Amino acid sequence: EIQECLKMYLSMCEWFHDNNTVEEVDQARPLIASVIDDVQRLFERGAGTNGWKIPKTHGLTKIQYYMQRFGSAFNFYGGPGESHHKKFVKDTGSNTQKRISSFSGQAAKRSYERQLVDGVKGMMERQRRKRRKLNLLTPEFYTNGAYLIDFDNQWNAVTTKAVSARRSKYIDVPNGLTGTLAKFAIAKGCRGGFKAKGYGMCQFDLDGRRETFRSTSSYLNKEWMDWCMVKFEDTNGSDRTYPCQILGIVKFEPGDIAGASGIHFVVRSCVDSLSMKQLEDKFVCPTKLGCGSFNYDVVPVQSIAYPLLVYKNAGGSALEHFCALPKRKWGRYFGREILRK
Repeated sequence: EIQECLKMYLSMCEWFHDNNTVEEVDQARPLIASVIDDVQRLFERGAGTNGWKIPKTHGLTKIQYYMQRFGSAFNFYGGPGESHHKKFVKDTGSNTQKRISSFSGQAAKRSYERQLVDGVKGMMERQRRKRRKLNLLTPEFYTNGAYLIDFDNQWNAVTTKAVSARRSKYIDVPNGLTGTLAKFAIAKGCRGGFKAKGYGMCQFDLDGRRETFRSTSSYLNKEWMDWCMVKFEDTNGSDRTYPCQILGIVKFEPGDIAGASGIHFVVRSCVDSLSMKQLEDKFVCPTKLGCGSFNYDVVPVQSIAYPLLVYKNAGGSALEHFCALPKRKWGRYFGREILRK
């Protein structure tokens, strides 16, 4: 019951700021009231408080009314104004004498000086780019955190990262990366003794958005492996999507491995397939990482369907996880619930 309440509350907050049809907005009031009742019932406030009799709860009941008048809640969202207020009043006011008679004038002067400095800084940056003739176009694939994977003839791998022009250091990579690469190369007819360039991060356009994928043994002082939805071809020749953990991001040069060039993802797939339609219907779906050799694969970047939010099942085994609906689709989940009820 708590999980259902959290799903509805999160999706409701996103729905407020989406572009919704008039029909949905007009019919939303009963479902919004139901979500507010569930929050008050399941998350009781402690003794010595006013419970849920607070202004924010009252304001939540008015959002649907104002959406009928002004459209999306972004049209009357006060966040940007509050944020800007901190910039041109709070920050500048802290650099005054804090005297009532001269506070407004001094704060205005500090704000003007700040805008002047920011404007000059922007002009200098544009001139610097023009002098250096920097290419301001975003590349199709942007990669970072490069390292080298070097296989010998016995398929033993050494991973190194350049520290300077003449010096490199050994680094750790996620478990399963080098073994999966070796299996892939052998299947392609490679006899060993080849090198592949790996990356800790890759950015590219996917489904109309610029997405970032990471897989590295050290990011924010811990191992970090993103998840994604990958399209695989089944025995019938049709595409099925599987949640996959990204073990590494590599780039093959033409001629390194027969039939493989460009950026590839080294992934570990889950046991069962999962479609975006299933996530859109259920919001959260359980999944389990596979342990068989066929669950480890190297796929071209064109096979990546979506980025995926995945978290561990705290009460289950190490292989059990939950896949969650991407945040940009939360609002539509609430919209469908409105029409369904």
